[in-house]
Amino acid sequence: PHALEHLATAGRIVYGEGTPAFTAWFEPLAHRLKQAEPEETLTELRHLLKQAQVNGVSEEGVATVQAQLDYLDKRRPMIAYAEFQQRGLPIGSGCVESANKLVVESRLKQAGMRWALEHINPMLALRNVASNDRWSEAWPQMVEQRREQRRQQARSMPTEPALETPPLNTSTATSTLPNPVVVEAPLMTVEPAPQAKPPYRPAPDHIWRRSPIGRARFQPGHAKI
Repeated sequence: PHALEHLATAGRIVYGEGTPAFTAWFEPLAHRLKQAEPEETLTELRHLLKQAQVNGVSEEGVATVQAQLDYLDKRRPMIAYAEFQQRGLPIGSGCVESANKLVVESRLKQAGMRWALEHINPMLALRNVASNDRWSEAWPQMVEQRREQRRQQARSMPTEPALETPPLNTSTATSTLPNPVVVEAPLMTVEPAPQAKPPYRPAPDHIWRRSPIGRARFQPGHAKI
């Protein structure tokens, strides 16, 4: 539809708005743009430009026709609609406009998101791969590309030269060394060994082991009460 708008803009300059001459020129050309090679459409626009110059169209009108011709000529690979249809590719712009909302905006314009400019295209590349169900095909290629980039970065990094140790001059080594400083070690104090703790149970002759007053000692043969 956008390409047809440029054709219609050029045709109205020469044939007028809604005239039978414009309809007779535009309808066959629109069919030719969809079914034939782009060069046929561009050739017809060149003839229209010459016709505008001969018929005394204003300079502004001639410049408008020239602008439409230049616009489509620069986009010749993008208007090869016959080839696109043979390959099963869509030729309308509706799917592209819809993808801008469903693929791009739905991923980048969520709540609270902020993006740096250098991160947008890499994220959209991953988003396109996922949306086209080509992850298993594209992921190994991306990994290999990333490894190759790291290898190139490693090869381009300059290597630091090894530090050279200056030779030792034995004739001046002894004279330049400072006098050694003698540090006396502190005297070590020997702590006495810890004494063994007394047993917790009293000795057999301890006073606590004596029988209390008034309590008869047990003797063999006496019955216990």
